[in-house]
Amino acid sequence: MQTIKLPINPTPPIIVYQYRAFPLSITSNYSETLTWFYSNFIHLKCNLNFIKNNDDFDIDFIAGNIYGGIPWLDYLETQHKTEDEHDLCMDILSKINEGYYHYSFVDEYYIPNRQAYQKYHNTHDLLIYGYDSSNNLFNVIGFNDRMQYVESYVSFDDLAKALKFSEANYSSYIKIKENTSYSFDKSNVIDKLEDYLFSNNCAGNLSKYDFDNRTEHMRDLNHNLSSENWGFGVDVYSQLNLFFDALIAKEVNVDIRPLHCLWEHKKCMFDRINFFSQNHMIHDSEIINSYHTVVSQAEVVRSLMLKYMLTNDISILTKIKSITNELCINETSILNKVVKQLHNN
Repeated sequence: MQTIKLPINPTPPIIVYQYRAFPLSITSNYSETLTWFYSNFIHLKCNLNFIKNNDDFDIDFIAGNIYGGIPWLDYLETQHKTEDEHDLCMDILSKINEGYYHYSFVDEYYIPNRQAYQKYHNTHDLLIYGYDSSNNLFNVIGFNDRMQYVESYVSFDDLAKALKFSEANYSSYIKIKENTSYSFDKSNVIDKLEDYLFSNNCAGNLSKYDFDNRTEHMRDLNHNLSSENWGFGVDVYSQLNLFFDALIAKEVNVDIRPLHCLWEHKKCMFDRINFFSQNHMIHDSEIINSYHTVVSQAEVVRSLMLKYMLTNDISILTKIKSITNELCINETSILNKVVKQLHNN
């Protein structure tokens, strides 16, 4: 009998989507990955035409994720329905012994501590990072039935069922790459900051975002971003205003995720500016203080949206719009100063 838990951080810097939280729960255990982290998660994208297409409004980072684009990770993609589910569970055990995490889509009807558990069928992603063979349990992490990103357990038998009845046939094994190094490239980071400030479409230039062709998802990314369905960088603010107006007009569903992503983007940017300061790339301490206000504004906007979700008070949306517009003005002013100082130092 054996118990193995691979390193996992239950409080990664980004949790807005599990496909972002999972790899950061792995990489953030290693301080040497911080240079890569501060060099990325700068640019944003959002979907256009979400009202016309009756889609959820989505804001997301342009950065590596669980599907690829992270130089610190090895990716091994598989299709789990080519195997018997119990054989796959044994394969997962074997791969964990080799240091691999397992990512797959499962039917949450069979996953304890999920909203769908024993109530309805819902295919969703899951990360497995360990096991206890004496109790026939896998260690997993993800959002629970209270929407908290936490560690929990699932039995070998339940996982086998969850894999069998999943509607998505995708699995991968992920492992920290040994002997990897990543050097900070100031000019590259300046380019990314300018992409954000000038709302540049980075399709055709994804190599500077550390994307590669190691996985099928990454090979498709450039084509997807080349479509006309995306807004980029600070243009997300104008799309947020459309989202707020559509909420007032009852044309879209309320969703906390766009504003949660906005808040996490500001927190990451604040940490990045601190990194610049600590490494003597910027010298104006007021920049840090000013950007802290931006982080606070983004947090207030997120909190107000949660309040709106409880009350449906339209006046809250008007207040959110006002603060978000002020946030945009403040952020662009500060980041232009950051870019100028990076150029000069």
